[in-house]
Amino acid sequence: MENLSNQTDEKRQGKTWRNVLDSFSYELIVRNIYFLLFLACLGIVYITNNHFAEKNVRNLNKKQRELKELRWKHIDAKTRYMFQSKQSEVIRNSVPLGLKELMAPPYRIDMVSQHQTNGQ
Repeated sequence: MENLSNQTDEKRQGKTWRNVLDSFSYELIVRNIYFLLFLACLGIVYITNNHFAEKNVRNLNKKQRELKELRWKHIDAKTRYMFQSKQSEVIRNSVPLGLKELMAPPYRIDMVSQHQTNGQ
């Protein structure tokens, strides 16, 4: 008796699957063609958006690496400039040019103009 009831259950399940497969007939597809086209367009938009987002992420990562490299170059150039502008380095680099450090303090030269001497 149990075997008979199991077989009828299997037949019912088979019929339901067959009914589901039969429901995807040509007529059903034709009736819902606009909906299927809409789903296809949504799929294309989704794929395009995903590719665009991945491309933007790659570009962002590339720009961040470039920014990091430029930041390091800036810090390096700034450090070299600070070292080169120290007084001892300026003196060392000016010796080949024939310049030397003053040992006496600088003094001011005042010039009296011709206009002032004629008026007195």
